[in-house]
Amino acid sequence: MSQMNTEKSFVDLELENVTNVNPVLEKINKLVKWDRINKKLISKYKKSASADGRPAYPAIVMFKVLLLQRMYNLSDPQMEACLKDRISFFQFVGLSIKHSKPDHLSEGLKNLNKAISKIRYKVERTIGTLKRLYGFNRLRYVGDKKSDMVFYLSAMVYNLRKAGLKLEAVKS
Repeated sequence: MSQMNTEKSFVDLELENVTNVNPVLEKINKLVKWDRINKKLISKYKKSASADGRPAYPAIVMFKVLLLQRMYNLSDPQMEACLKDRISFFQFVGLSIKHSKPDHLSEGLKNLNKAISKIRYKVERTIGTLKRLYGFNRLRYVGDKKSDMVFYLSAMVYNLRKAGLKLEAVKS
């Protein structure tokens, strides 16, 4: 069975004329090169049908759903309700009005979540350490250049400390 058809309906084409529904999501959609991410996801996410035989959602759709969940701190049932209710969410995700929205117990979400959890925990642990040990809860500077510098310095300190701990372990 092939993946879900993502053709747009007349209503979807008309909704594209609605602007500034959510400027943050529109900006993200323009800035991120989703095709690159999609290529990586396709190599990991090879599902073509759900457990009950429905066509699977494309990997990039499921990835964007997970991004929205993290961005707005939504549970699976809340995400499902938002996809059914918010124009900006289903436009960002790339779904059409005529298609059913992913349900919160979808196998696709579980599989994708499982595939990226090995990477996610490392990133979240690192960011947690930066916040806890190096005061990266808030920036003291205004402007991208200074903020970037503080972040890079914090990341360097983190990596140097981690390397020092590994060297100590090797010596022991």
